[in-house]
Amino acid sequence: MKQSTKPKYVALYRVSTNNQKERKLGLLSQRGAIANYIKANNGVLLNQFEEIQSAGNKDVISYGQEINLDSLLRKRPVLQDAIEYAKANKAVLLVKEISRLTRFSLLYEYLAATGVEFLSTDYPTDNSFMLGLRVKFYEQEIQDISKRTKAGLSKSTKAKGVKALENLSKINHKKRIAVLRSNALNNKNNIRAAGYVCKMINTGSTYQAVADVLNKEGFRTSRGKAFQPTTVKRLYDRVCN
Repeated sequence: MKQSTKPKYVALYRVSTNNQKERKLGLLSQRGAIANYIKANNGVLLNQFEEIQSAGNKDVISYGQEINLDSLLRKRPVLQDAIEYAKANKAVLLVKEISRLTRFSLLYEYLAATGVEFLSTDYPTDNSFMLGLRVKFYEQEIQDISKRTKAGLSKSTKAKGVKALENLSKINHKKRIAVLRSNALNNKNNIRAAGYVCKMINTGSTYQAVADVLNKEGFRTSRGKAFQPTTVKRLYDRVCN
């Protein structure tokens, strides 16, 4: 009997326990996105795993705290089960968003090393490099939240006046930077160009050389303009660092 050649998938859903209604909506959204992707690619769903993001395994970290792979893995037994099942059945692990897989670079690198292929239905054309950039952004976001929280707690013990205004200004600036980084990572033009920018700059190319290559290849900035050295540097700082 001829074996089916349809692509095989394993689904991973991750929802929070904070709010029952939001949890239900989140699960429905993830299930719908994954089901549509499998149908569009004429695939077959072999198994599905649902992970509850409780207080014990929530993606949190204190600012400046060293991230340990063992502690990250201990919090994610369902993820490990899904990885093992996908590997044993030579299937692709599907998540709606890459953040459902992990928000930590260290864990992402470990998962990539397992040899299991995983895809985000929100960004199905992203390769491993681009997915890694998104994880890096989420990790930075977690640390920024922790830093802002600490800043807010310490602010309550400080005198009112100029010092408080200075702290508020710093927090607002960091929020603005976080928004800019988020926009950069989610803009289609930037995503397509990011691979060139990160690789070329990290291997010694100048910003002008990268701009010339991008323009020659037909890339445009998020505003539809030709790349300049300054826009290449801005994209590199927001996405590659």
